[in-house]
This record gives sequence, C-alpha cells and structure tokens, in this order.
Amino acid sequence: MKWSIEIGGVVSTLTRNENFTEGAQVLPKKCRDPRIFSVPCTIGECTFANAMLDLGASINVMPTSIYKALNFSNLEPTGMTIQLANRSIVQTLGVLKDVLVQVNELIFPTDFYVLDMKDEKSEKESTLFLGRPFLMTARTKD
Repeated sequence: MKWSIEIGGVVSTLTRNENFTEGAQVLPKKCRDPRIFSVPCTIGECTFANAMLDLGASINVMPTSIYKALNFSNLEPTGMTIQLANRSIVQTLGVLKDVLVQVNELIFPTDFYVLDMKDEKSEKESTLFLGRPFLMTARTKD
C-alpha cells in the first residue's frame, strides 16, 4: 500500500530561537495533594481549632461527645452503617441536619452523622470530621 501526502501552498518552519526562554515565566512548584488538613471552625458557642477536612470522606462525622456538649435536639434516625478506613463497620446514632458551621466569616449549613466513637480526648479537644459534602456546600473544588 502506497501513502501519498499532499502539502498545501503554505508551509511553516520551526527555527531554533536561543532567546525564547528569556521571556518565559517560571511556573510555581507543584505541591502534593494534602488529602487531609485541619481548619478552625465554630458551631454555636464551641470553637474547634482543628476540624479535620478529609477530601476522601463522603460524609461529615461528629463524635457523640461533641453532640452531647452542644445540646442539640434529637437526632433523625438512619438505618445507615458506615465502613471506616480500617474496614470496621459502625452504625450511626443518627443524622443532625442543617448544623450551622462557621469558618472565618462564612457560615454553612451542614449535615453531620453522629457516631459513638471512643474518644480519648475531652469534648473540648474532640474534633469534627468534614468531608466532601462540606466542600460542596462551601462551593469549593476538590
């Protein structure tokens, strides 16, 4: 089989220009994806200095100790079970809907699944786990 190539009337050429790199902008160094980082936030009168923001989590989680300390209303029951990162399966105590979470000057309504977690810290030192739903509510990009 024979191939034929038809060249049009205009042919452009590439030349080597030694001065080309002089005007080029240096790109910033690419940082790795942190996956998990902490942000300060406030719920009601309680401030959490290290709420964990997990880009891989599909739900927002609140330990029972924080739920009790905040004196929220009754939980909405769910029949949901969650598989944790260590592959253990836990039953949620319920879901707490439309909790107002303040990050800096911005306030976002967020749903939290409450889990009975063994917490070695006091309720003041316990942390929240914010996942992709929080980021979507905040209109951020993963």
